[in-house]
Amino acid sequence: IALTGMLLELTDAMSAAVTKAVSKDAGDFFGAIVEGSQAAGGAGGAAQGGPAGALAGSAAVPVFVAIIGALVVVVGALFVWLELIVRAASIYVVVFFLPFAFMAMIWPRTQGILKRAVELLAVLIFSKFVIVAILALSAAALGNASKGAGFAQVMAGGAMLLLAAFSPFVLFKLVPFAEAGVAAAY
Repeated sequence: IALTGMLLELTDAMSAAVTKAVSKDAGDFFGAIVEGSQAAGGAGGAAQGGPAGALAGSAAVPVFVAIIGALVVVVGALFVWLELIVRAASIYVVVFFLPFAFMAMIWPRTQGILKRAVELLAVLIFSKFVIVAILALSAAALGNASKGAGFAQVMAGGAMLLLAAFSPFVLFKLVPFAEAGVAAAY
């Protein structure tokens, strides 16, 4: 349990370091969105360009496409939020059942249960860092959209949000490959 707590603190520290690096880009994006939505009509937002103009009714991007882009971002954010809630609960469940996995080592047929439980716990702990790193890339893409890159950057940022939601599943599939690589090196 103490090791789990230390690994969670390590993951939180790594995540904080990554988010500190991109906080300005995300602030730029959301500041442009607020300024664009406060402008009178679509022309005020369109004059500013970037995502503010696109989401406020710019002639360059139809309103329907802007709504679809906003929905992609909202769905991606919802998936990431739900995943982080499930991650926190899953860590407690795996730690709770870890003593049973240690007991399963006695019988040769169930020795793999401990290995899978430890792999699952490691993936659950470090998945937060992977999610935050992908979200940092997303924030950077959205921040660059406020500098004139346009609606395509907003869609790319929304797609990265969706990728962040599914990244722990990929991480779980990569753990056995990394383990085999380390074992082969020694």
